[in-house]
Amino acid sequence: EERSSKRTGKADDDQKAKKPSTQIWTIRIDGGEATQLTQHPAGAGSAAWSPDGTHIVFVALDEFARDASEQPPMRNGDVADERIINRMHFRADGRGFIDKVPHLWSIRLQDRQARQLTFDDAGASDPSWSPDATRIAFVSNRGAERHRYWNRNAIHILDVDSGDVSTITVEDAQFGSPRWSPAGDRIAFTGHLDAARGGALNDRIWTVRADGSDLRNHTEGWDVSVESTGMSDLANASEGGPAWLDDQHILTVAAVRGAARVFRISLEVGSPTPLTTGPHVVSGFTVAGDRLVYVQGSIDRPAALHSSALDGSDVQSWPDPNQDFLDEVVLSPAIDLSLTSHDGLEIQGWLLTPAGFSEAAEVKHPLIVQIHGGPHSM
Repeated sequence: EERSSKRTGKADDDQKAKKPSTQIWTIRIDGGEATQLTQHPAGAGSAAWSPDGTHIVFVALDEFARDASEQPPMRNGDVADERIINRMHFRADGRGFIDKVPHLWSIRLQDRQARQLTFDDAGASDPSWSPDATRIAFVSNRGAERHRYWNRNAIHILDVDSGDVSTITVEDAQFGSPRWSPAGDRIAFTGHLDAARGGALNDRIWTVRADGSDLRNHTEGWDVSVESTGMSDLANASEGGPAWLDDQHILTVAAVRGAARVFRISLEVGSPTPLTTGPHVVSGFTVAGDRLVYVQGSIDRPAALHSSALDGSDVQSWPDPNQDFLDEVVLSPAIDLSLTSHDGLEIQGWLLTPAGFSEAAEVKHPLIVQIHGGPHSM
């Protein structure tokens, strides 16, 4: 039975290995056939074009060297009889044992030559090119005690030519989504200090100079966690991180009482100005010329494409691709509730009523209560 189990496990691994992996592709804006760029064995993602259009940086999982203390003494072919664990972060939900770490790679579009940029057992994510395409800002936990404090993330800069990596923020933090300013002298990112407190703290908008000096928290006085990490089957999280409007203003999504809107942050003043309004969730946005383009939806309205002027005025909507579906169904809007905790604290909630619900009808309905994610999820 033991030998059969091991053979079955190997067959399962072989079957997984044959499963097509996600790769980087390109396609012309005016349509046509897509062209596959990468052929990494473990797949590729998080692609970002270099400003000069010659390269794409991406993230791919790679195996890393293990020392003798982690090598199992007995093996049966490719299947180890035991697994030695000496790292705090050795397994993850939906992934299993962590045998690979994410590294940065770049591929040259002219000849599709791929080159690995980061190495060892320190992962890397969220790559962002500098405007002159000579450096890449990214997120990583590269501290000497990274195996003990595995949930830390700092901002780093990679020199593309030399491969040298410099750390430009403190290590005891949970930072992410670095974005270079148009002038290339500052980097904006989100997160907070004190990684040990994790999601108990608001994520802020920060900037730092490319040499690691002048670290600033631009939303310290705003009791809102930027970005929207809604954990629900009913609403999506926002994606993309902050975006520079110009060298003095940053755009970000932030959720206030469940409504995820686009805000403009002034680096000098620090006060947030909402550019979208209403009980909606913006799940993504970009600046296209003199227009703000964003994907916006709500509990009773699937997301659709909208645009506005950069000050939030002149809102325009594209034809809703879900209109035929909406004409056939009835979706309940979310009723905003204010509840009071035993200690007097006000807690927000939503009630989704059945279709055709009426308090006057006095008909009883079953109620499902979903409590998930904590205050920093919405």
